[in-house]
This record gives sequence, structure tokens and C-alpha cells, in this order.
Amino acid sequence: MLAGKAQNLANRVTKRPVFVMFCLLLISLLTGFTFSSPANAQPKYSEAWHINEIRRVIEEEKQYHLKQFKERSVATRSAYARNFGIQATTLDGFKKELENVLETAWIYVMDESGNIYDRDGYLTTIDINSSAITTLQNPSLINGANTGAFVRQTTFEGFRGARVEFRLPTSALNEIGGPGTPYIYNGLMHRLPGSSGFFDMEGGLQYSLVHNNYSAFIRVNGGVLRFEDDSRLGTGTFPPRFRANTSFIHNLRYEPENLKVKYYASGTNIHDQHQLLVFSHSRVFTATEMNQLRVRRVTGLAWNNYNGTQAIGRIDIQYNNSTFLTSGGSTVSFHTSRLDQWLVNNIIYGTVDWPAARITKTPVTGDITNQRHIINTN
Repeated sequence: MLAGKAQNLANRVTKRPVFVMFCLLLISLLTGFTFSSPANAQPKYSEAWHINEIRRVIEEEKQYHLKQFKERSVATRSAYARNFGIQATTLDGFKKELENVLETAWIYVMDESGNIYDRDGYLTTIDINSSAITTLQNPSLINGANTGAFVRQTTFEGFRGARVEFRLPTSALNEIGGPGTPYIYNGLMHRLPGSSGFFDMEGGLQYSLVHNNYSAFIRVNGGVLRFEDDSRLGTGTFPPRFRANTSFIHNLRYEPENLKVKYYASGTNIHDQHQLLVFSHSRVFTATEMNQLRVRRVTGLAWNNYNGTQAIGRIDIQYNNSTFLTSGGSTVSFHTSRLDQWLVNNIIYGTVDWPAARITKTPVTGDITNQRHIINTN
């Protein structure tokens, strides 16, 4: 009986490999049972890699935010610090408190094979070469049109980052509703699906219609990691959800100096605590490829087999202080002159409102650093 239980334990995918190895060794000693490697065994990894990589990410993030803080005027430094729950106004004070924030942040690192680790070790593997990466459209010839209603704002080539601020919409103010699932995210893309060197990463939030709050998610080349709140189970692998009707910032960018694509989300969780999440993916782009990158801001309602006529809900969101990061490292404002429809073979892969009759944007053209998106399909 113990041998049978041991085999079941060996075949189970877990998030804590050290604990599992201890259990397997103990049962083996008690029963004499020999374990064989299951087909779905966790990938071998260097214990030093994930520990060192997380330490590197912490230092990189510290230097990134210190630089951002320094470049701001004295009058706006306090506002930047508050984005991370920091009250300091001086550089030394901000640095000290930022170090504390990063030491308690939820940090995840992914290698080039899709293996993901947190501070405790191996977490899971996502398929970053998913066969699900296909061109999806209905007769409207809009890529992704049958996945739901959305505002998609995609840049021309030559941009490697997008940062936006907003207040998380809430059903309590009639700003959000189903049955479609609301999503708010940024994206970074290199070339088209099926092309050599294709890469597509998204980082953002998925709204819960049941709980009126938000969980973070990452999508890389079709592979998805949803940071579902498991704190109620006592495991604490993923962060608590972000609370609706609170300020939020997310930033998705490629860092050529570190050879990584990073996403960070900063906001207030459901326990009214400031929360920082950082996801780092090791990825190398050549100088030529970096100049071919595009970024996007997306507001959407997800619904399978959407044809533009179903009543799938609404979302009303006000974006603020939105900026793009150019391939050369300059920060520029969101502006419609930087957006590209990206029409290839009569299919729109880039900027589009779908369905246009159900979407209102204010302002419509020009500087859209601060822009309101309303999708109402009801």
C-alpha cells in the first residue's frame, strides 16, 4: 500500500520540489520502493540559477526605478514613489524603501524554455511554442476578432515598452460587467505569427465577475500563466488579487542591457496592502530585431466565437500618464501618430476598434496619453 501511495506521489506535479524529494526519500527508506522518473517530471535546473537570477532581477529593478526617480522633477518624485507605496521624497529615502519593497515583491523568472521559478524554486512550465498561435479572424478580417470585443492600440516598429496608469474599474460603479471576461493588458510583439523569429508577450489583468477584483496574467507565445490567488489555501504561491477601484500601474518592456522582457504590476491587493509583482523572461533580440519590435495597449472583453453582435458586457476605463519606450531608449507619450493598423494581406493585426459601433474613445486622435475607453456591447 505504501508503495502504491509512493508511486502516486512521484507522478504528481507539485510546486515545491525540495519538499517532494524529502517525502520520496522517506517513503523509499521505509518501504524499499525504488522511484522511477515520471514522464512529466520537473525539468532539471540549477538551484543557483533561479536564486541568482532573482537577485539579478531585484538589482535591475532597483536601478531602473532609481533612474526613473532621478529623471523626474522634484515636484513629481513623490507621486512616482507613491506608486510603490513609498512616502519618501529624497533619493536616499526612496532607495532605502524601494529595497524593502523589492525584497517582499512577488518575483517570477522564466528561462528561454518556458520553465518558471519563484523564490522557492521551480513552479511550472508553460508551452511558449504553442500550436495555438494561429491567425484568428472572422469575415471582418481583424486578427483576433472572434475572441471578443476590444480596443487594440499597436505601434509601428521601433518601440520596446509600454507603461500605463489607471484606476481599476469596478462593477460597483457600473464601469464593468459580463458575461464576457474583461481584460486589461500591454503587449510586446516581434513579427507575425508563423514568421521566423516570431515573439508575442502580454502582461496584464483578468477581471473576476464573481469577486469584483483582478488577477494578473502573463502570456508568452500562447503559453499562459495566471496568478490565481491561492493564499486562501495556505500555499502562497501566487499573490492575492488586486482590488477594484484602486490605482494601478503596469509596465511591459524589453531591456537590451539585461537581455530580458519584463512585466511589472504595482497596485493594492484585496487586503488593502501595496503589492508589486515582477515577471522576467530571458530573451535575446539582436539590434535589428529590437528595431522591429512593436508594443500595444489593449482593453477587451473575451468571448469565444464572438461575431460582433452578441451582448457580452461592458468596460469603462480611464488611462493616464501612458508612455511608450522607443528602441533607442527614449520615453515618448502615447499619440495616434505612433499607432499602426498593421494591415497584411487585408488582415488587420494592429490598431483597431472591434466592433467599432460599440466603442467610444475620448479623445479620439492626437495625444492619447490620457484616454478613456468604453466598450459597451449590451
